Amino acid sequence: MPFANAVKTASRTIRNIKGVEVYSSTATVGDDGEITNYKVQVKIAFLIEEGGSVS
Repeated sequence: MPFANAVKTASRTIRNIKGVEVYSSTATVGDDGEITNYKVQVKIAFLIEEGGSVS
């Protein structure tokens, strides 16, 4: 799951992540036929805390 790294990175600063939607993904393939780089554009859903409680 290429988007797993995006969620893991976002979870360092965003609490209460509840979902992820993948908008697009692209990859670069090297001369040897292996994927050398990939990019994933995602939308991450999370709950906002107000006054110390989750709403």
